[in-house]
Amino acid sequence: MAEHVANTTIIISSETVTTTTRTSKGSQMPSASSISHYLDVVVVLAQKDFKVRYRNSVLGFLWSLLNPLAYMVILTLVFSFLLRMSIPNFAPWVLIGLLVWRFFSIVLE
Repeated sequence: MAEHVANTTIIISSETVTTTTRTSKGSQMPSASSISHYLDVVVVLAQKDFKVRYRNSVLGFLWSLLNPLAYMVILTLVFSFLLRMSIPNFAPWVLIGLLVWRFFSIVLE
């Protein structure tokens, strides 16, 4: 079987990540070694994304955790105390809904 070699070079500021993938021509599933190379690239890209996204923020990554929690507290106060709605386990359901909404809004951005 013929073997194909694919090189991928990603340059992130001062870091350079090079991956080499060898696959057979008829192969459908990637090998475990190629997945580990891709995992390294994904980790480096995720670290870069976090550094870029929260570079100018005072709270940094903590803000992405506090934002849904603050919304949950506000919505729970409004619906449970001000509007006197008695919904069992309202706060966890609001938090789950906010996290799902935030995930899809960020992914589709």
